[in-house]
Amino acid sequence: MVAVGTYTWGNGEIPREMRDLYTAFEEYGSKKLTTGVFGTGDSLFPRYCGAVNEFRDMLYVCTNLAVTLKVELTPQKKDDQRCKRFVDSS
Repeated sequence: MVAVGTYTWGNGEIPREMRDLYTAFEEYGSKKLTTGVFGTGDSLFPRYCGAVNEFRDMLYVCTNLAVTLKVELTPQKKDDQRCKRFVDSS
């Protein structure tokens, strides 16, 4: 299992630092590889967690995507159970 964590930049884009990883999964991914993606975003923007969504969609096609988790800005106490379910699903 490989879990990818990313934040969302600008208006829903994948951060520059994550582009090479995105491309590597796109080019070399395998349905034999189980993946998960998690990340943060700001719901004030129209493309909330846009980077997570982009990774999710690509990993679904290129790998065996098992789980996705989106968190508003910074994980809070209320997110503990969701984070635990993410880990348990991986």
